[in-house]
Amino acid sequence: MEDDPLDLFMREISKDVDRLDKHMNKKRVRGSEMDIARQKGLEQTISTENKGFRMLEKLGFKEGMGLGKKGTGRVEPVGVSVKLDRRGIGEKTVFIDNLHAI
Repeated sequence: MEDDPLDLFMREISKDVDRLDKHMNKKRVRGSEMDIARQKGLEQTISTENKGFRMLEKLGFKEGMGLGKKGTGRVEPVGVSVKLDRRGIGEKTVFIDNLHAI
């Protein structure tokens, strides 16, 4: 007796879900490794051998001083916010606003 087509279909879907789950777990691990590497990089200061740092020095910048003509500007780098999904920057807010409207 032949297998029911619905049973065959459900088995194939189950295999696909398992493969997708394994793939997503690998991506999560890689993502956490990238987060750790990013954090380590952000905790270190730029080397004086860095080309950008040398260019700033030629313009009168000294380590620890603020940016700008008077040196009173930003001292610390701008914070990093990593976006992992493929939605637009404001999508999260719009989605939440629409959810409350329902």
